[in-house]
Amino acid sequence: MDLVKAEFLQEFNIDEQRIEAASIDWNELLDIYNDYIIYRDELRLTTSMVPDIIRMNAHVHSVKTRIKNPKNLIHKVIRKTIREKRRDEHYVIHKDNYKSEITDLIGIRVLHLYKDQAIHIDSFIRERWNLKERCKIYYRSGDYSDSGVPDDDHSFEYKVHEAGYRSWHYLIESNVRGAMHTAEIQVRTIFEEGWSEVDHQLRYPNNINNSLLTEQLLVLNRIAGSADELTNTIRETKIRMEQLTEGRNQDRMTINHLRKELERVQKHDFNTRAGIIEA
Repeated sequence: MDLVKAEFLQEFNIDEQRIEAASIDWNELLDIYNDYIIYRDELRLTTSMVPDIIRMNAHVHSVKTRIKNPKNLIHKVIRKTIREKRRDEHYVIHKDNYKSEITDLIGIRVLHLYKDQAIHIDSFIRERWNLKERCKIYYRSGDYSDSGVPDDDHSFEYKVHEAGYRSWHYLIESNVRGAMHTAEIQVRTIFEEGWSEVDHQLRYPNNINNSLLTEQLLVLNRIAGSADELTNTIRETKIRMEQLTEGRNQDRMTINHLRKELERVQKHDFNTRAGIIEA
C-alpha cells in the first residue's frame, strides 16, 4: 500500500507549505510508513493480551482496542513535529525514534458505567503494569467532581481540556515474549465515550476550527456530563431504596421474633399460674 503525497495531503487537509516550513522530509515520512507496516504485526499480541487482562476487572463494562492506522500515524508525526518545532527547532521524528515518540500506536479504551468506578480500575492497572508517566485526568472546566481521588494525590496530573474532553489516560509498558511495547489506555464512562466518538467523527480532520460545530458539540458535552451525574444519582437512589427495603424486612423479622417470644413467655406464665406442667 503506497503513500501518495498529493492524495495524502488532500485526504487530511494538510497545507504542504506547513510541512516545508517545519522542514519535514517526505522521504523520511515514507521510511516511517513502510517500517510501521511491518512493525504493526508485532503489536497484535499485546493488543490482544492486555485487554483480556483488563476485562477481568469487575468494574469494567467493556474494552475496545485498535492499532494505529499507518496513514493516521504519518498524520500524527506531521502534527507533532510542527507543534514541537515551536519549542525546539531541532526536533525531528524519523524511522529510528517514531516508536518512542508516538506513544499511542496501541490504543485501548476501557469503558465503565459509573464515574466512581474509575479509581478502582486505576488501582487494577497500577498493580499489573509499570506506568511510563503519571496518569493524566482530562476534564471540563467547572465540572470535575470524581469521587475517591484526593486533590493532593501526586499520582495524577489534572488537565482542563478546552473541548470538554473527559478521560483518564495511562501509558503502560507491556512485555510480551521479550518485546517491550508501549500502550495508551483511556478510561472513561460510556457517556464520555459516546460524546468523544461523535466529536471525533464530526470535527476531525477538516472541521476542527468550525466554531458552529464546536459550540454545538460543547452543548452535547455538557449533556453527556449531566447524564453521568444523573446516572450516579439514580444508582444512589436505587441503593437507598434497597437499603430501606432490607431495613424494613429486618424490622419485620425482628417484630415477628419478638411477638413469638412474647407469646411463648405469656403461655409459660399462664401455665405456671394454672399449675400446668409443660411436657
